[in-house]
Amino acid sequence: MYKVLLFVLLSALLQLTVLERAYADISLSPYYSNNLLIQRNRPFSLSGNAASGEAVTVRIAQLERHTVADSKGHWSVTFPAQAAASNQSIHFKGENLITLTGVAFGDLWLASGQSNMELPIRRVLEKYPDILKAQSFANVRQFKVQRAYDFNQELNQYPQGQWSIASANTLADFSAVAWFFAQDLYHKTKVPIGIINASVGGSPIEAWMSSRILQDYPDILQYANQFKDDAFIEQIQNTDKKRLDKWFAELNLNDPGLNETPTWYADNLDINGWQSIQLPRLVADGNSSSFNGSMWFRKTITLGPQELNEDAKLRLGAMVDADTTFINGVQVGTTGYQYPPRIYTVPAGLLKAGENTITIRLTSHLNKIGLVPDKPYYLQTSQKRHELNGQWRFRVGFQSTADKGWDFIHYKPTGLFNAMIAPATNHSIAGVIWYQGESNTGEPNGYADKLVSMIKDWRARWEQTDLPFLIVQLANFMPPSDVPVESNWAELRYEQYQASKRLNRVGLALTYDVGEWNDIHPLDKQTVGQRLALLAQKYAYAQDITYSGPELSHVKQNATQIELIFKHTAGGLHSSSVLKGFSVALHDRKFVWADAKIIGNKVLLSNPLDSDAVYVRYAWEDNPIAANLYNGAGLPAIPFERKLSQ
Repeated sequence: MYKVLLFVLLSALLQLTVLERAYADISLSPYYSNNLLIQRNRPFSLSGNAASGEAVTVRIAQLERHTVADSKGHWSVTFPAQAAASNQSIHFKGENLITLTGVAFGDLWLASGQSNMELPIRRVLEKYPDILKAQSFANVRQFKVQRAYDFNQELNQYPQGQWSIASANTLADFSAVAWFFAQDLYHKTKVPIGIINASVGGSPIEAWMSSRILQDYPDILQYANQFKDDAFIEQIQNTDKKRLDKWFAELNLNDPGLNETPTWYADNLDINGWQSIQLPRLVADGNSSSFNGSMWFRKTITLGPQELNEDAKLRLGAMVDADTTFINGVQVGTTGYQYPPRIYTVPAGLLKAGENTITIRLTSHLNKIGLVPDKPYYLQTSQKRHELNGQWRFRVGFQSTADKGWDFIHYKPTGLFNAMIAPATNHSIAGVIWYQGESNTGEPNGYADKLVSMIKDWRARWEQTDLPFLIVQLANFMPPSDVPVESNWAELRYEQYQASKRLNRVGLALTYDVGEWNDIHPLDKQTVGQRLALLAQKYAYAQDITYSGPELSHVKQNATQIELIFKHTAGGLHSSSVLKGFSVALHDRKFVWADAKIIGNKVLLSNPLDSDAVYVRYAWEDNPIAANLYNGAGLPAIPFERKLSQ
């Protein structure tokens, strides 16, 4: 009995010792991982946790700092500024030893905004097919902040994540805009570049604003405060889930394409009753009867026996909204929403000599459904590319009347700032690149005020009153117009421009010439990154370069002409063809196109109105693709609206 009792006591003591030792081990935030990048030329702090009173030593090369964990187990040490360097190590010693390798000192940039900043390299591989073949770029790296929100507090550290060096194995997960920006900047500065990628698709600016800013927006703050209640959030999420589950259950239960025998994706299906349709097109586009539910599309192509030996690639452009795609009755791919390009692998052995059937089941709650025009649609075999544009057959599966709406909690005010930006304010940065605004085009007025307030607040958090902040102006999107029109996208672009003029060291990268009318996520992210890098050279590195396109300086008007004088012309204005994109109006704001021609640093407009113009505009529409005024450096002119003096 005594031996048993002694064994139990010794076991308990041993377990207690193990627990105490585990508790005594120093620990670090996931942000402090291998390949960490620290802002050069500025003092910096390193922190972590340990047992209360535990002695901690941190060593970088020959520099050591010693401290003791406080009563809550927190410790922090500060080091002097370090010059740019790579392949460094940091050693943390307490009861245990942690060593970080591959550490660099360089320039750290925060990349934030919505989906066009978040969009990873893998989504643009079609445009840049060789990008992953590059060797390791050890001097460019990314910390991808995991999507999260918090409405009750500003988080002090990131709960998960790790630093990744750019390489063929990791680059697909890098923000495409941030990668092209960082790569271009590194080639010009030869300084290691790090990116904190804190971006969330679909997010409005209010989600990135702190509660401190929202004191000036009491209605928004009151709305945000509701989400401090976890029960309120849970109620919304439960309601959303029930609504979503009901929508899919009703759809799948009532779709004969899934429930009839044979199914509508079966290989040998009699489709004599199916209608013909020319694709790609949207079956409903808001100008005709809307559609909410499922629709099926089928097409037959003929292959030769020599095309069957290898995997094939099925490229289905972009579709609205979600698809499940079959070949010869076998599913080859599915995508849950409209934006990603559909690129599906067709395994060898599935295709056959002779007729092969492609079947697409589309589901949508967006009041439109179909295949987006002006996108690539083909089947690529080892021998031939089979274009899929043209005649298809289609049939409605089930048209729903239910609501599939979803209330995205992480889009609510303050949530993303608290969880995804606040932790980054503990680390010095070189600047911010910001690509956001699409989600605020529904109400563009006042966006500049919010953006300016946010920039000031972020600068205060980093204790850098002149922190460079580089804005990507919205790209061109949606069909262009033959006549001058009002445009919320143009309004928001102008709000972005206004914000850039109200603060020092705020730059504006224009992209209205590199978008796509049919895709809110244009593939050309290289131009965007390079134009941001130009701004960085100006505002972060004080280089004397051409960083801006032509900007309207002042206007003169006489009875027949309007003279527009520009700055940032970089050797002279030019256009690739007949100059377009200018319109004028009287007090009634009914704009008409104006003929324009370039003379040096000026543009002369022939006034088509019966009296002096009151307003003049340039590149003022959702998709001003015809606007073609550039400077000698190849940068596009800044869109504007100007009221003329009378």
